[in-house]
Amino acid sequence: MDNLLDEFQQRQKLVYDSDFQNTTVLNFIGWLKTNKETEKIISELSEETRGVELAKKADFKTPPPVENPRDSVLLGLYFINQLGSGTKLDLLATSYGHDKEPEKIIRVYINPFFDYLEKKIKETIKVDNKPEHIPHILHGDFRGSVININSTLIKSSQTIQNKSNFDEEIKKELTQLLEELNQVLSQVPSDKINEAEAVAWAAESLVEAKVSDKPNPVKIEITKESLQKAATNLASIMPTVINIAEKIITTIQKVGN
Repeated sequence: MDNLLDEFQQRQKLVYDSDFQNTTVLNFIGWLKTNKETEKIISELSEETRGVELAKKADFKTPPPVENPRDSVLLGLYFINQLGSGTKLDLLATSYGHDKEPEKIIRVYINPFFDYLEKKIKETIKVDNKPEHIPHILHGDFRGSVININSTLIKSSQTIQNKSNFDEEIKKELTQLLEELNQVLSQVPSDKINEAEAVAWAAESLVEAKVSDKPNPVKIEITKESLQKAATNLASIMPTVINIAEKIITTIQKVGN
């Protein structure tokens, strides 16, 4: 079964290396559908109609209205299928509100879709139970900053997992929220990467303050306010960031209570 993950990563790399050439994408889709494990994952996603519904709401001026990480995954499946059917990446970008920015189709939709597939494959073969990987293929001039965000939030997840005195349900909830925040921030526009890094830093600082052997209430309050303020800076383009940040704050306040 470990070979399944290796083959998935190799075939995914071929898609990226081909710059999403239609035939290569079609071959990738064909492989997904002929493998029992990946076919099940694709079938479950395909049963959800929301991706198609969101795509129908877009036009050449307006991108699909993504509200949460699941929307990005479903739209990623939709766009991969479009590429597999022969539509060029540039045309997809133009038709769905990302004119002259085809990399956004990859970064905002396809990357989350691929990450979801890898996550489900890892769950299937039970490779490990560690927090999710740093996406190994990133696009755009700000890839270093995106990696920093991923590293920061993964470190926070690991810090939580390593606390043996934490309630398991709270650990699970916080880890999931940090994963959601990681997913959303990975989709931030390049001109907002500084704001995204600030959110990740503030979340890490709050976690570190709360899990300290001798938590300082004043420091916790300051870091909590910092996370709220940092998330507010992205409110106009990513309102889900505020929702996730508030949930992190509410959940982490349960620690020790």
